[in-house]
Amino acid sequence: MCHFFVLGSIPEKVIGTSGTVDMSVEPMMVDPVSIFEGTSLLENLGFYREETIMANKERFLAELEARRRNPARDKSIAYVNRSPYLRRGVDINEEISKVDKCVWEYIRNDETTYYNLHGDSSRREVMKVNLERGQAWAEGFTNEEYRANPRAEELLYRSSAYVEATRRQLKTLSAGALVVDQTIDCWSEVLNYEERFKAPESLSRLFMGTRVVFEWMLMDQQMQNEKRMDWFRKNMHVGVYGNQKLFDLRSFDMVLFPVLEVGHFYLLAFELKNPAITLIDNGVENYTRRVLDSDSCINKSVPYKYMFVLYLEEVNHSKAAVIKSLEIKRRKLDWATNRNRTDCGVFLMRHMEKYMGSHTPFDVGFSLNGSRKMKEVRRLRMKYGAHILLSPSNTLKGKIEGAMSRA
Repeated sequence: MCHFFVLGSIPEKVIGTSGTVDMSVEPMMVDPVSIFEGTSLLENLGFYREETIMANKERFLAELEARRRNPARDKSIAYVNRSPYLRRGVDINEEISKVDKCVWEYIRNDETTYYNLHGDSSRREVMKVNLERGQAWAEGFTNEEYRANPRAEELLYRSSAYVEATRRQLKTLSAGALVVDQTIDCWSEVLNYEERFKAPESLSRLFMGTRVVFEWMLMDQQMQNEKRMDWFRKNMHVGVYGNQKLFDLRSFDMVLFPVLEVGHFYLLAFELKNPAITLIDNGVENYTRRVLDSDSCINKSVPYKYMFVLYLEEVNHSKAAVIKSLEIKRRKLDWATNRNRTDCGVFLMRHMEKYMGSHTPFDVGFSLNGSRKMKEVRRLRMKYGAHILLSPSNTLKGKIEGAMSRA
């Protein structure tokens, strides 16, 4: 059975079978090598970079508090300037464009075989090349050869809330590589920015990052529940960019949490307008059960629900009692995979982008043919990388476009 730290009186099983702040200050400077000395392979891949993430969140909230005396006017987007003027989302059927290729040449301009990233490459070819690279990216983090290549830790994405990703982390969108959580967090920032341009009749969605609940919050037996809630509360406030008017979540119809569990990503969606709690996982249920029953599993969906409900009760949300009474229902997916252990991050990104609630048809565009579906996944990897870097939410977008224009 999984190791699960009980918070209060949480039931052990509740899973059923069925505006952006303008920040002009410089980012926190951290030595990317020294902070990872002595860490394991998974830590090198970015799954436990908690100190930097927590420090950035604290800094962001402190700066917001300092600026509240002279707040900038909240600039909403006029209806006529919405969807037609910003390309939202990614077309799964669109071929790799010249811009996509150019962005990836910039991401990997120190490598020569970047053609392996193309959606037209065979799965066997890209898996062989990129699994070797992924191992090297992680293992090389502390050796002298890696130290001689500081470009790997160059920031390529930074949002106004200091959500950041380096060249090395974004390279994990290469075909066949395991996507790291920093990349997922950047995707949440991109989607939150694009929500500003949604049609008025569409549901209002809030995308959180992967680190709203840290593993130590659940595993530390000495930690009081109030301290856990304090961290959860802070992370929720960062998720709405410190806007006190949004703390009560009444402006949102749905709150979505990307969850990382034992190296596997899935999506947990709390629907507030039409109350439901939905777990969306690309793995078939038998595969996911093996993950949830592993010795290192915490089964995070349960404490996520527990703390989210407590938060709703704190802010006197009208749907708190209803959400508390609901079971977590697993969404059945026709495109679910059976033995795919490397692409869960890409499936998660697609599910985040396309999920509009349990009462809305959920069509993400994946083929039911296995080989065709994997080609679509490889294409999405390349397109998502370009979409993240060229998003207006990226404060480093100008630098990247300038470098691309000089190439």
